[in-house]
Amino acid sequence: MTTTETLSCAIAGIEEFQPLSPGTLTVLNRAAWQAQSLEATEVAPEHLLLASIMADDEAIAEALDQLGMDMQVLRSQVHSIFQQQDVPKIEDVGPIPLSPDARDCMRWAALQAALHYQQTILPVHVLLSSLRSPCVQPLLALLFSEREAALPVYIAEETPVGYTRAIDQLIRARVRMQRIIPSVSHGHRRMLMSIERPTLIFADILGFHVVKQELRPVVDFLRKPRLHQSEHVVSACGLLLVGPPGNSRAMLIRALAGEAVVSLVCLSIPALVEMLLTSEEYVEQSELDADLDNEVYRRFRQERMKERGREILQTVFEQARMAAPCIVLLDALDALARIEVELRTYLQKQIMMAMDARDYHPAIVVVAATHRPEYLDSMLLQPGRFHHKVVLDGTMTRSFVQGRMLCPGCQHEVPPRWNYCAYCGEALARLCAGCGNRLPDVWGLRFCPVCGATAGSH
Repeated sequence: MTTTETLSCAIAGIEEFQPLSPGTLTVLNRAAWQAQSLEATEVAPEHLLLASIMADDEAIAEALDQLGMDMQVLRSQVHSIFQQQDVPKIEDVGPIPLSPDARDCMRWAALQAALHYQQTILPVHVLLSSLRSPCVQPLLALLFSEREAALPVYIAEETPVGYTRAIDQLIRARVRMQRIIPSVSHGHRRMLMSIERPTLIFADILGFHVVKQELRPVVDFLRKPRLHQSEHVVSACGLLLVGPPGNSRAMLIRALAGEAVVSLVCLSIPALVEMLLTSEEYVEQSELDADLDNEVYRRFRQERMKERGREILQTVFEQARMAAPCIVLLDALDALARIEVELRTYLQKQIMMAMDARDYHPAIVVVAATHRPEYLDSMLLQPGRFHHKVVLDGTMTRSFVQGRMLCPGCQHEVPPRWNYCAYCGEALARLCAGCGNRLPDVWGLRFCPVCGATAGSH
């Protein structure tokens, strides 16, 4: 019996929410076992949450960390409160249905998977969907009660509607939803698209004073779009950021979103191009069911690539409309030069159509980062699109104070007072010079709690 068949028996009616990833199948199976061990007749959102917390999944751990919840602490709380240490065996789980609230959670998870262009429902979607259910509010209060800290405001919220609203805001503000594809040329995974609410601001980035000043009108437009409705705002609605890769382009746009206090929807054009050029779905001979010559097959494959590219661009701008006011970043737009002229022209026209369809309220600013603007269609550079150009000068001041440290991301020497590395955007933490352990973020800390070496203070 396969894992999918077993899970269909473990949770009745789960077929409605296919397709599910293998990790999600495991989480749901554990939720069914959790419900039965607690003598419940249905799988409730509480069981989905407990099963998600116990899942061995990096995306879940990252999402919990972004929400300010320590996965290891939550796991230890589950162990101590529910006395559950062992992972259940699949054959020990009998058929059990989902409760109406749990079905609502799965519908939300399926919707999030579709909105973020995921092929399957992932465990992190189950985690977030169960977290926002009012049913888990008492459970979270129980898990947090063992910690020596006040309960978060969203847990102390009395009304179920207020709790769900607070969790939704927390997810939108902190959790970075992203679509990852395998990279054939680089041998690792690459981000295709992501949605996040950056907290980085201009003050966290060293240098680029002229560029920051040029980006100020965009911040004003996003903060108060109604004040700009009657003015000429074409330069604020489309922006071309010109500079070589590795010159803090993406970091500046993240800081721009942070300054404006809006969401950032990012699409990596190189990842999109790689996905279109290397995807195997265009070469399924069973769909053709005929021996075609090279020209006919090339046309068929190109039409499929057009369809796929159009779907992704529509998804990105649909996400932007839902998150507005926001910024859409088309990163490395000049990567379109790697594909055939016909497909490149088609995708650029799709971008122009999406930009022309925007309304100034709610506000959406589209930023294209590029190194070679001459590769772009001249129609993209017309007013209302990417007419306004901001050029990175490539200079960064390095006025180091006494004492230096290495950024763990790019290995540049940086001042210890920095919160973020100005070269790669890595979040920096103080490390003990004696033992190398990360120092806790405590105001006035003088000594390392591990080895006792002098740690200095903030």
